[in-house]
Amino acid sequence: MFISAWLNQRKSSGDFAGWTLLVIALAWAGFRFVRSLQILFAGSHDLYTYYSLWYVMCDREMADIALRQSLYLPHTWVFLTPLFVFGWPVARILVLLLNLGCVGFLWWRLSALANLRGVRKGLLLVFSLGWLSTGLVIGLGNLALVCVADVVAAYPFQSAPNHVFLAFSAMKQTLVFPVFLQLLLRKPKALIIPFGIFAVSGVVALIWARLTPLEAITMARDALSAVGSWTQFDHTCLRRILVLFTSNPLWIGLLNWIIWFALFGACLRFLRDPLSQLAALMLLSLLPVYHNTYDMVAAFPVLAVFLRRWGMIPPVLLTLGLSSNLAASSTCLTSRPAANASEASSARPRMMQSAR
Repeated sequence: MFISAWLNQRKSSGDFAGWTLLVIALAWAGFRFVRSLQILFAGSHDLYTYYSLWYVMCDREMADIALRQSLYLPHTWVFLTPLFVFGWPVARILVLLLNLGCVGFLWWRLSALANLRGVRKGLLLVFSLGWLSTGLVIGLGNLALVCVADVVAAYPFQSAPNHVFLAFSAMKQTLVFPVFLQLLLRKPKALIIPFGIFAVSGVVALIWARLTPLEAITMARDALSAVGSWTQFDHTCLRRILVLFTSNPLWIGLLNWIIWFALFGACLRFLRDPLSQLAALMLLSLLPVYHNTYDMVAAFPVLAVFLRRWGMIPPVLLTLGLSSNLAASSTCLTSRPAANASEASSARPRMMQSAR
């Protein structure tokens, strides 16, 4: 009871509990960041996958191969080109700086939106840096932080610059689709620019790769099939729970989406605070389709809402839950970098040789 009361003290920039948590979390965030750098410079698996696909795509004779292997929308490669054009070593540094910049931006923007001050503003930064998901995004060179930062930059989705950020948030479309669905229902005009960007970049990619619209439809179908086959292995999907009750794929898929749409409707109906609704929509993206541990950076807005509206207990519990993943930490944070390093080193010559 003493610990509960200590954590649940009233908001104050100088409260002892908050500053103690800040110091502890800062030490853990430092350890996490060092570990992320080790992963990044040992293998940076996701980043090298992006770079390899982009490298092959630059060769028009082989661009169709890269597009067929990619699950990302074509405008993703437009965004990544300035980062990759100077070569692999520079790309790794630039993406590291980009991800750190996204953490800084999310801290600054969400602190302002949630009106956080003093120690709670500091906790938003150090708590999020201590998450396993944040460490993996930085270490693997994943795009999840960029997409979350783009959504927050686009909020409240009222101007043309907001809409451009919204378009680039869809580089990981499965991470932001609830936001797009909500806008389709409430602010459809906000999607004109994003859909225009998708359409133009898609047409340019098809022309560059010499692919027909029918081949593009086949590629999209194969991508959806691939994502569907992965959901049984991910770390957040509802199917992990539903499979305990039935092994019928049709029932699992049906129940999965019935539950999801019920939660989506409840979110729109009962959450009146705009920031809380955005935070809930970002979390909802994790439930129906494949996501790995690093995609839990989608909880950034949730942490800001917790720090604004409640005592210390909810933010602390959220951070403890996201700072270690019992199902994945041993494979993602320890053994995976070494495996990825050997995988990347063996794949690099093959990819580059074939690209030439």
